[in-house]
Amino acid sequence: MTSDKPIPHGTHRGYQNHKCRCEKCTKANTDYVTKRRVKLRTSEKIPHGTITGYGDYSCRCDKCKLTYSEYKKLVRCSCASCSERTAKYAKKYQSSPLGKTTRNKQHKKWRDANQHKILAHRAVAKAIKSGDLVRPNVCEHCSGHIFTEASHTDYSQQLDVEWLCHRCHMVKDETIPNAPKDKIHKTGARSMYKALEAVKVK
Repeated sequence: MTSDKPIPHGTHRGYQNHKCRCEKCTKANTDYVTKRRVKLRTSEKIPHGTITGYGDYSCRCDKCKLTYSEYKKLVRCSCASCSERTAKYAKKYQSSPLGKTTRNKQHKKWRDANQHKILAHRAVAKAIKSGDLVRPNVCEHCSGHIFTEASHTDYSQQLDVEWLCHRCHMVKDETIPNAPKDKIHKTGARSMYKALEAVKVK
């Protein structure tokens, strides 16, 4: 149903109630949100440890961040419809100029911080090519007949590796202190590891 009342351009009400996205209304809404957040941040009554504290008050204390993290785990839907929609938006973002720039920055940041890992991976690849290392087709952990990956426990020992399938590799990385967690959620290895340890995963 369309309202006959004129849109009050250049106001927060025009942006919020009338859904106007002109330049004036967008700027007015941005100014309103910025002022509101500044006011809330300086408030002495921030409800720490709540979603309200994290979202409305923009508080980033440990309690608020932990509560928000737990909340996101609860509301994250893994049904086929939501997963497909998420994958669609992710693909669209990654193919955009901003997505490509962000991804390149993240890759560069990882490469700069993990040169020792890159050198170890290159040494293993070179050893396989020269025949000094032979890649088996059986995982040393689950004995599954599958493509295996070279897993390092100590990257300073470049050719001292275990041959594991991808899932077992991720499970092992999860148990190593300071191991990267970026790939764990994608493979489900975290839940698999907890199941092996008889921990109930919801």
